[in-house]
Parts: sequence; C-alpha cells; structure tokens
Amino acid sequence: MERSNTMCHKNYGDLGSEFIIEHRKIKTMNLWIALIISVIFALCVDLHTKDIYHLWSISAVLFGVLVFKLYTKVHREVILILPTVGVQLKTEYMLGLKCTKFIDLSHIRDIIINEAITMQSVISYLAVLLKEEKSGKLKTLYPLFSNSRYGMDCLTAVYEVSQEKLFPKRT
Repeated sequence: MERSNTMCHKNYGDLGSEFIIEHRKIKTMNLWIALIISVIFALCVDLHTKDIYHLWSISAVLFGVLVFKLYTKVHREVILILPTVGVQLKTEYMLGLKCTKFIDLSHIRDIIINEAITMQSVISYLAVLLKEEKSGKLKTLYPLFSNSRYGMDCLTAVYEVSQEKLFPKRT
C-alpha cells in the first residue's frame, strides 16, 4: 500500500522531539481535466448561447467547490513533544490557516495506540488520554494525526519516543 504522506522525525535530545507529516499536494492535473470536460460539455449543449446565467452559476459552483477543497485540505500536521511541559499539536491547511493546540503535561495521563473497528477494517491510531487535573480520572481521548493514517511501525515509533520523552520514569 503506497503512502501519500511522508513522516519526518526531528530529535532535539533532552529538549524534545518533533514529528511532521507532510500531506500530498492536490493533483492539479485532475482539476484541469475536470475544467476541460466541463467546458466541452457546456459547448456541446450550447449553454453559452441559451442562457449565460446557467453558465455563470455552474462556474461559480465549481469555483466554490475548489475553494472549499483548498480550505479544508490539510497540508501538514506537526506534533511537538516537550518533556516536562506537554505536547503541542499543529495543523496547517493549504490556504495558510493554522490551528494549534497545546496539552499541558499535567492533563496527560498517557499516550496510547488505540484501535477503531469499522465494518470493513481495523484502524490503528495514536491518542492522548486526558485526565482531570485534581482527581486523575480519565476525562477524554484526544486523537493525534487525525488527518493521517499510518501503519503500526510508524505509530510504534511515535509512541516509543513520546513515552521516553514524557514519562522517563516508566521506561
């Protein structure tokens, strides 16, 4: 199975580690082919001579779909593991929007590899177990790399580094 995303690990020693996933770019050839096919279709049905309003409406919808696709397309996901501090998660989108979330170490109970079972397959993913600060009880599960799917070898590498950096007394 060919991966369309690339993962990079930067080890900063005692200062932490960073895992970066670069997502593949949008295939522009497919967009050009769709544009050419829609123009040929419009010309074949003489849409430009019948009603120019319909032609502009279709063009506006196609442009809106393209902008929406670019707005929601994830370009890069970064997890920065900082010992004694916590974990920073950053998601960058194609049009430049960046979403960052920081999880303080006092809220992290553990980082685990979890499995989700669907009708057709079993999906493994990394997740942070968040706890209540005072009681230490499990509060919620927060998935990492939520826009990427990787095999167990990559998940295990991230898991081992996160356990080593965040919880050195356990190893």
